[in-house]
This record gives sequence, C-alpha cells and structure tokens, in this order.
Amino acid sequence: MTEEQFTTAVNAYLTEKQPDIDPALLTPDANLWDLGFIDSVGAADLILFIEELIGREIDLSAGDVKPAVSIREMYETYAAAD
Repeated sequence: MTEEQFTTAVNAYLTEKQPDIDPALLTPDANLWDLGFIDSVGAADLILFIEELIGREIDLSAGDVKPAVSIREMYETYAAAD
C-alpha cells in the first residue's frame, strides 16, 4: 500500500467519524489529537481500522510501539513495511 492510498483511506475514515471538523485541516502531518479528530476511544477505533486496511494485526503490546499522532507517522509506523 502506498502512502497516498493509506492517507486517502484514513482521511475518508476520519472525516466520516468527525464531520464537524474542517477536513482541510487534515494534512498528512497534522496532529490528529490537537485537531480533535481522535481521542483515546477514537485512537483505538482508528487502530482497528488501520489493521483492516493493512490486513494484519498491530501488536500494541510490543515495547517498541511508537505513538503516532499524524497520518504520515501512522503510515511510517504501521504500513510502510508492508
């Protein structure tokens, strides 16, 4: 999956979940927490969506899991290796 495909899919997911937030703010490097696109519950839902998107489970218990606050960081952390 390319970064563009990942970004497009995550953008669509987030704007559907948060229709009251201006989608123009949703750039690849935007902090999704600061903009209100995700919170603790939303982050868990987003991880489930990303798992479906990339076709594998994300091991959140691994000690090397890095917090990702932007779509680009999520791609680099969870999808770029695929």
